[in-house]
Amino acid sequence: MIAALLHDIGQFLPLDAAKDVQMGMGDHSVGRVGHEIIGEEYLRSLGFGERVSKLVGSHVAAKR
Repeated sequence: MIAALLHDIGQFLPLDAAKDVQMGMGDHSVGRVGHEIIGEEYLRSLGFGERVSKLVGSHVAAKR
């Protein structure tokens, strides 16, 4: 349930809050391709569990 609520958090993070995650992602910015990975890594950095983080990180692939 927590992952469902937070699945798009990567869409809303300011670029500076996600800069460590964005390193290595090229020119992808928040709100575009990669928001699921940004969200996954951000939640992990906040101490969320691996299950929640992975669910957030895989929600785009799961939709396809």
